[in-house]
Amino acid sequence: MSNEKTQISMAKAMDTIVVKRRSLLRIVRGIGTGQVITLDDRPVSAGRSDNADLILDDPAASRKHFVVKAGQGGYVLHDMGSTNGTQVNRTPVLECRLTNGDIVSVGETDVAFCEETDVEVPEK
Repeated sequence: MSNEKTQISMAKAMDTIVVKRRSLLRIVRGIGTGQVITLDDRPVSAGRSDNADLILDDPAASRKHFVVKAGQGGYVLHDMGSTNGTQVNRTPVLECRLTNGDIVSVGETDVAFCEETDVEVPEK
């Protein structure tokens, strides 16, 4: 009987744990290193344009170079017809589902796709 109560008590305690997940793009090499943008349901554009969500200050970048959109249970990168192309993990791509740790390369600029998880346990 005490085992059942312990299990129920543990289950109730588990209900209070809050897990927060976030996906982001972070410039890890090139001009703008350290710049971060958090991804959500809206498309995120990257390129040389001042109107881009993630500005790539690289002469090899097109004004509208690539876009990252939510889809396929995660995030998908779409090259926007860029002049010099987009690489993911050193492989040229037109479209690619991103996974944690992928490196998107545009000229001399590298952008990491990161998925982070935070777990909050309320104090009792």
